[in-house]
Amino acid sequence: MKVLEKICFGESYSLFKILRVRVLIKITLAIFCLLIWRFSYKITFWKKFISRIVTVFHEINFRKKFISKFVAVFLCDKLLEKVYKQNLANRFMNFIKKVFIGKSEEDAHRQFIRFGKGNYNRRALLSMWKTKNIKVKGSFEYANDFTLFIANLGEMKFSGNIWSKEEISGLSGKKKEGKVIYEVKDLLSSQIKKIAPQVYCFLLNADSTGVKLRIKAKLPKPGKGENKIDDKFCQMEIDEKYYNQVKEDFFWDLPDCKKAGVEHRFLITDITMPKGEKDYAKIREMAKRKGKIIRTANVDGKEIITEKAFEA
Repeated sequence: MKVLEKICFGESYSLFKILRVRVLIKITLAIFCLLIWRFSYKITFWKKFISRIVTVFHEINFRKKFISKFVAVFLCDKLLEKVYKQNLANRFMNFIKKVFIGKSEEDAHRQFIRFGKGNYNRRALLSMWKTKNIKVKGSFEYANDFTLFIANLGEMKFSGNIWSKEEISGLSGKKKEGKVIYEVKDLLSSQIKKIAPQVYCFLLNADSTGVKLRIKAKLPKPGKGENKIDDKFCQMEIDEKYYNQVKEDFFWDLPDCKKAGVEHRFLITDITMPKGEKDYAKIREMAKRKGKIIRTANVDGKEIITEKAFEA
């Protein structure tokens, strides 16, 4: 390394400048690693790759310098781990979490279309029980979220019904109640993720190693009271190794626990109508609801209440 420095910089090149170049190299490495981590889905492979780069840099006498060690180890471990977790959260995010972190996208908006002004108790029910496996149950609002969560765990096959408001290329369906219903068998995870933006509701089952998904075949009738909501409409039982993913998506704001139950109260105070639209059906679908969500969780017997103002 010293010979290389002499060739590149000459005998008269100051030690300060050489160290500065080293630091710039290290910062460039850290940025490169951050970009890889941010956009990588096969995280295990890239983590080994990055770790190997860091090891090589350490072996060529960078490890003795504090700044070098800070950049190579801290940035390539602590910060990258945080970026990875954030990337994971963005890929697996249910509609309630999107509202709470301020990302009310189309799928979140769709959940509130059926509500007028008022107070709606016991909505978006969710529970988790951690034993040898992770058992998660939820009301019908989570049908799409459960399906996409499972689809993102790996390539597997799904069977059941898919409801859509539009025709989906490559699938054959029947029209009913203003929707198109597709009966599918052995639909792959990659296909599920591809058609997701066009789907109104996934009513599917899936089985794979360490993964089981069960969603009821028929949507609940509208207008049911808060005491008649089915909190077992969607169920998934998955291997304990997926606990961090489950917690990050569905129980992101709660401490680690063995049992958790969550319910939400939707308090809608205002409805903003779209300007210039005259079609009443479109007005209903495009109108945005304003208000707040009160999230009540029971975590191993302890109650935790949070709330969030929203517009979706």
